[in-house]
Amino acid sequence: MIERLWKFLRKEILANQYYHSFRDFYSAIESFVKTLHENYFEQLSSLLTFRFEVFDFSDF
Repeated sequence: MIERLWKFLRKEILANQYYHSFRDFYSAIESFVKTLHENYFEQLSSLLTFRFEVFDFSDF
């Protein structure tokens, strides 16, 4: 699930954005993480689920 969250963060915060300094970059990510449950609840409720594809290893 962390990969899904990372992909979402990149799409929302990092894509097509230029940050003048590392401090600006860090602040954007920190703000995103702190307000994640407030600002992105709808998107995350469908993104972060436990619906994973399960493989039958006997086929390998």
